[in-house]
Amino acid sequence: MKIYKLLLYMLVNLMLITSLSGCKAKTSVLFQDTTCKYPCWQSIRPGSSSSQEAIQFLSESPFVDSPPTIVPQNIVGAYSYTGLKFKTGYFEDGGWIAFYNDKVVYIEFDINNHIKISDLIAYYGKPKFSSIISGEADTRWLQVSWIYPDQGVILIHYEPSWKSNGGQVNVTPDLPVYEVYYFNPDSFDSLADSRIFQMVNKEIVLKSIQPWVNFGPESYTDSEEP
Repeated sequence: MKIYKLLLYMLVNLMLITSLSGCKAKTSVLFQDTTCKYPCWQSIRPGSSSSQEAIQFLSESPFVDSPPTIVPQNIVGAYSYTGLKFKTGYFEDGGWIAFYNDKVVYIEFDINNHIKISDLIAYYGKPKFSSIISGEADTRWLQVSWIYPDQGVILIHYEPSWKSNGGQVNVTPDLPVYEVYYFNPDSFDSLADSRIFQMVNKEIVLKSIQPWVNFGPESYTDSEEP
């Protein structure tokens, strides 16, 4: 019986060591890119890169798994999109690139709540503005955005089911980030009524933008306001 227990103990430990040796800590494609400075990513520059250039850069990227091969249609006066799928080992599963008149407007990264806002602010620095908006769909949702208009970066925390507490939101350093956007700084005003802000009224978006001070209780803007 003692020999059996010893063999079982050794087998369990061997399995544990084997599994741990195969583990690799995940990291972010945002932190690993050294080809250019945000909002440029993997040589894709919002505001100047064409759809063909973006597809070419994606096909050469060490982060991308199965890059798109079809160039999005050049639809004059409308957005078109192409999807991204990243290799395993990164926090991001994928993302999107948006084009307008065949130029990259923004790159979206699905963080999927794997990185805290405090870690991203440590990386990008202090944001200039924030936006806090809530609205009703099937349930009440909340979107907190930290905005770097000059750097072309937006960080977004999103809760699809949220309970209001006296008209305020407790913005804490451990809030998980749902999405990150890299955009052309010159196009920020036109993005205020895009999918980045949940397609709410542009006037509501602009009303919600306030100087970012610090973490703590903050008032939110209701998207249902007239």
